Amino acid sequence: MSLELFVASAKSVPNAETFGKSDPYVTAEFQGASKKTDYKKSDLDPVFNQHNYSLSSVVEKNPARMPAGDDCSVFLCRIVKRSPLGFLCRDIRMSLGFDLRQTALNINDELKVYVKDYERVGRNRLLCQSTIKLKTVINGDKTQKLTLSMVDGNNRPTTCTLNVTLSYKPPSSAKDIGARTIQDDSGDSYAEGKDIIT
Repeated sequence: MSLELFVASAKSVPNAETFGKSDPYVTAEFQGASKKTDYKKSDLDPVFNQHNYSLSSVVEKNPARMPAGDDCSVFLCRIVKRSPLGFLCRDIRMSLGFDLRQTALNINDELKVYVKDYERVGRNRLLCQSTIKLKTVINGDKTQKLTLSMVDGNNRPTTCTLNVTLSYKPPSSAKDIGARTIQDDSGDSYAEGKDIIT
């Protein structure tokens, strides 16, 4: 079972830079574990959900796994071409996943979501944040699209909103080992994988 947060996009991210624009990325924290997206350079309206990768020969041995940056995990990818250099994928969806290890969510559990400014030198700065009450996926739909209203470090409202999809896979008797292939309504095949970097 798992808890996954697909980060789609953000709007009106606060700018912490005196010159230029912030380089935002999203961090999700749950029970001491932390996952993060790649950062978007100089973009206050970042879109996180689409990337293009040319995968290495190592990935050819297991196409469900691919490099995605520190603490990122691949949730879904559409393989459109094979080449001597590896697989070329499009429509990569980055999902921040937490392995719950057969432990059900508690109604008081929360998922902390932060938007931070990436800094090459020095500490990354908090731009805004939000808290998701996980009782929404315990008692309701197990997959929910949410628009989060973000607050600053002092819990004051900001103009920033974050568009995410929260998915909860509760305990089940079914055991899915490794990755599997699924098919959408158009007939296209996808490779669905697990977290690859922790």
